[in-house]
Amino acid sequence: MMQHLQVRYSERQHVPLEKYKENLRKIVRHLKECSPTMLIVLITPPPIDEEWQQQYAMYSSLCLSHYGCG
Repeated sequence: MMQHLQVRYSERQHVPLEKYKENLRKIVRHLKECSPTMLIVLITPPPIDEEWQQQYAMYSSLCLSHYGCG
């Protein structure tokens, strides 16, 4: 059931790339209209290395179960 909830949750949060770009442009445009001299800096998190995360999670689970910490 938890997996089902996670899938539905992420589906609701998905925004198509073109819509995301459009929304971001609207936000920046609005800020510039509010204050033309405002310096706008957009910062994003670094990309996620999903393969590394899966390997690390698997390794952590094995270590914790082996040493009785988990």
